[in-house]
Amino acid sequence: MNKRWWIIVAAIVVGLVTIIIGLWKCGHISKENMILYLIFSIGVPALFLVLQWIKESSNKKNTTTPEEIANKTVEKLIEKGILPPADIEKATAQEAIEEDIQRDPNPSERKQKAEEEFRKGNIDKALQMLDSDALANDTEQTAGEYRFKAWMLKLKQDYAEAERHYRRAVEIYPSFSNTFALAKYLQDQNRHQEAEMYYTECLKNASDDNERVGTLHNLANLHNDTNQPQKAEAEYSEALGIGRRLAAENPSVFDLYIATTLHNLANLHWNMNQRPKAEKEYREALDIYQRLATDNPAAYERNVAGTLYNLAVLHYNTNQYPKTEEEYNEALEIYRRLSADNPAAYEEYVARTLNNLGALHGKTKQYSEAEKEWNEALVIYTRLAKLSPEAFQSDVELVQRNLKILNDLQKQ
Repeated sequence: MNKRWWIIVAAIVVGLVTIIIGLWKCGHISKENMILYLIFSIGVPALFLVLQWIKESSNKKNTTTPEEIANKTVEKLIEKGILPPADIEKATAQEAIEEDIQRDPNPSERKQKAEEEFRKGNIDKALQMLDSDALANDTEQTAGEYRFKAWMLKLKQDYAEAERHYRRAVEIYPSFSNTFALAKYLQDQNRHQEAEMYYTECLKNASDDNERVGTLHNLANLHNDTNQPQKAEAEYSEALGIGRRLAAENPSVFDLYIATTLHNLANLHWNMNQRPKAEKEYREALDIYQRLATDNPAAYERNVAGTLYNLAVLHYNTNQYPKTEEEYNEALEIYRRLSADNPAAYEEYVARTLNNLGALHGKTKQYSEAEKEWNEALVIYTRLAKLSPEAFQSDVELVQRNLKILNDLQKQ
């Protein structure tokens, strides 16, 4: 019996003893006194109970358990959660342009010379070689030149001119390559309705499974981004089926399609709360990415890290903490290595992974580890926020809040 109940019993006993003493002293108790004695013997314990309840309710609001603190720290992280869908396109604009160059079966001599200048890093000279006077004739090759120039203008962030050149390429020669390039540009600009229209044209004009699989994949990304999960799931699944068929004949080319589509399908199933499917797809994607990274780490390690990160988020939310820690640590190791060579591209991911590791260690009561990870994440996010406050200031505030909660907990 706890202290509260002992006090209640004592109060009742006191009330009863008072009644007995009154009867013994006076031989009787008046009706009015009897009511007072009853109020005293019952009312006092009742008042005590009410005051105790109010006190406990107040304490409950002001007391945070380690589990509640950990849940608070990861609340926003889960909203950010998994990394967004990946593109089959190359990681950088330069690589994407290089891929476009290789896909052009019949470039003009002028375009080939511009491509040479681009590869040397002379983008302005390459653009000058494809000025308006040079692009006077409306031929298939001229359309290819417009498309190539649009890629370079996009790289220089001259988006208005880039769009004008993409559209001009389609106007001159509405081939699959020209239409797909315009659709992808519009998708990157979040102009989803227009992009969907051009992707639909691409599907109509696709001459083989290679063109079809890329279009289906990008359409699925678009429908995923616009909250149309059923359409996205059907398109990812169809793209995956085609990709598996193509990879059986040419795995060196199409394994990437399979891995990327699996990764994005897993993202979708995660958002649809179909976690067993998501885990299976992430694991298969990870196996392929790791195999690709063995031969070409520079190209594919980022994919390995991203898939490990997403698996860690999944395992955290299914309370599989040892797996979560292992996957975050593997992802962090890769992101640190990538960031050493290209901090502008990968420092954000180092901080993000550190942030989530801190949440994990807060959840598992490894507070010194959590503090260390959040402090390092804070240094990185603070540096990034100085360059881009609209993108990273909220992350700075999140980590600061996490550290304050952790500090308050350690004082208790």
